[in-house]
Amino acid sequence: QPAINFMIASCEQKHLIAQLAESVMPVIVGEFALATDNCAMWLNGFNDNLPGYPMVECDYVPCAAPYMGADQPGAPPDPDLAEQGPFGTGMSTPRYGMCPIDKSWPNDDYVMRKLAHKKLNAYNAGSGWFFWNFKTELEPKWDYMASVENGWMPTDPQAEQDDIEFACNLEDIGAFKCQVKKGVPM
Repeated sequence: QPAINFMIASCEQKHLIAQLAESVMPVIVGEFALATDNCAMWLNGFNDNLPGYPMVECDYVPCAAPYMGADQPGAPPDPDLAEQGPFGTGMSTPRYGMCPIDKSWPNDDYVMRKLAHKKLNAYNAGSGWFFWNFKTELEPKWDYMASVENGWMPTDPQAEQDDIEFACNLEDIGAFKCQVKKGVPM
């Protein structure tokens, strides 16, 4: 699906967050990331993923060296071997020494920066938020520090910034509307 859909969905969450915060209780948004699919290796378990996921062809990068020492069995993954089991219900495993990460958009830095601003705009309707992970080995879209270093997340997300404050203006005024295709039942 197009990147704009992820941006619109992020802004749409603002109204639900505000409604819950006003009528039920304070809302803290937790474990969000900039990833637009769950390609990140072992995100949903060792050699596992949710059924039907990932929904895109993931990108692959060389697997990281083992951080617990080079004497770990099977680490790093053998570059001469394809997927190695056991497997769960989906796929999220190294192949030929390469590990899966989220698919990049053609204009990835722009998309990630816009998505981050829209998410922060929406989540600021609540009482706070926290990012999925401070640091990961391979996947910058699940990694707060890499997101800051890449310029996707602001260095001080609590500072007043117009690009965050007004990130959802078009969505807030209804500039993006869902359109039904002809002949598709509602």
